[in-house]
Amino acid sequence: MRLRFRSQLTLIISAIVLATIALISLCADWRINLEFEKYAKEQQHSHAAELAENLSQAYNSEKDSWDFSYVHGVGMTALYEGYIIRLEDAKGVEIWDTEHHDMALCSQVIMDIMEQMEEKRPNLDGHFMVLAYDLTRNNQIMEHAENSQAFEHTGDNQIGDHTKNSQTSEHTDDNKTGNYADNAQTFDHTENTQAVGHLEIQYYGPYFLRESDFKFLASLHLVLFLIGIPALLASIGAALFFAKRISRPLIETAQIATQIAGGNYRIALTESSNTHELYELACAINHMSSSLNQQEILRRRLTSDVAHELRTPLSTLSSHLEAMIEGIWDTSIERLESCYEEIRRISGLVADLEKLAQADSENLQLEKVPLDLQEMLMQAAQVFERAAADKGIVIDSPQGTASSVVPADKDRLMQVITNLLSNAIKYTPTNGVIRLEIKDSETEGVFSIADNGMGIPENDLPLIFERFYRTDLSRSRETGGSGIGLSIAGAIVAAHGGTITVDSELGVGSCFSVSLPKIF
Repeated sequence: MRLRFRSQLTLIISAIVLATIALISLCADWRINLEFEKYAKEQQHSHAAELAENLSQAYNSEKDSWDFSYVHGVGMTALYEGYIIRLEDAKGVEIWDTEHHDMALCSQVIMDIMEQMEEKRPNLDGHFMVLAYDLTRNNQIMEHAENSQAFEHTGDNQIGDHTKNSQTSEHTDDNKTGNYADNAQTFDHTENTQAVGHLEIQYYGPYFLRESDFKFLASLHLVLFLIGIPALLASIGAALFFAKRISRPLIETAQIATQIAGGNYRIALTESSNTHELYELACAINHMSSSLNQQEILRRRLTSDVAHELRTPLSTLSSHLEAMIEGIWDTSIERLESCYEEIRRISGLVADLEKLAQADSENLQLEKVPLDLQEMLMQAAQVFERAAADKGIVIDSPQGTASSVVPADKDRLMQVITNLLSNAIKYTPTNGVIRLEIKDSETEGVFSIADNGMGIPENDLPLIFERFYRTDLSRSRETGGSGIGLSIAGAIVAAHGGTITVDSELGVGSCFSVSLPKIF
């Protein structure tokens, strides 16, 4: 099944845009999850510090006692938020332990958290971790964390960090049922700070997301998906628009090419495209159409010219022979010579056609030898010296000028020079001048034959190398020849790998130039 170009282009553009939207959505989703996890970690740490601050307020330094009801309230609230608290005084006496207070509820919270995170984040490899704090007499707290650097805030209820190398002390309790992380660190007394309590906060790490957090992430994913739907629809619409815009000139070009293939050579693309390649394609199609139209005109003219060239001598020959056969004319030498002259005209035309066919043939054999263009022009000038003298024409030969040696077939090249020189003499008026010139370079040799004759109309210049084309519409063989001489010359020059060009101005003269490469 062959799809139309517009359909293929629409599918390709849509697929690219869809892939781009999907990639952007995946990257956005990954980034959102990453940032949200980072946010959750920071929030856990911040909330733990806030719990430590709140619990530090439960100590009354004047009475050297703890507000148990306050600690109980903070501890139970923290449990429902996923934090398990253990608080001791400076002597290690337990003040509050969430696990001891309500073992069943604590175990249930731990199981719920672990099951939820394993279900939602199976690759997280999470576990419960411990943050340890020192609660001081002036209601300051000091956090112990791996690689933390020591600093202390002077304000009340602030958090200070101990150094990485702080000494640790393990807290043991025979009645303790909870699991503490191995990497939990405890406190270190300093000279200026007296600890009044020790706090350990268990939480699920490296981060914990509540059900509301997962709903929020799901909402974000849904928003991304919903945004992708109109974006996809918009991309399909844009793909259809651009596919139509790009394919329209191609479709029109295909339609024009189909009409050209059907024989309509006068049609052309009129709509121009802003795309360079499409514009070049349209120009190429128009040029092809114009060329085929011109070739069709020349083909029809060729048929007419061949018929005309054969009709005239055959009609003359037929009428003369018929008159002599019927006894109207007596058979004489003069009349037989007239018939023979017409036969020679037909034979000459056939010979010209054979030469053209041979020159056009890809199997044209060339016997290339080094030839001096100056010598070739001088020989041709001598051949036509008498014909030029009869019209008072002066042939200005290139004798004494720089010569040029090129590899060429001597007979074929002489045929080209003879044709160009004979045309120059034929179309140069009495007392005219014909100039033969040679130019030489490292890569090619160039000779030109220029006259001051009648010139060639500008409209006819691109067509003069077409077979049977003559600027003389009377088709007189005496004035216009058979019209295939220049075609033969052009084919021979092309077989040598060279070029033949003409510069002409009506009423001023013409100049034919032949360039031949210096490589065999």
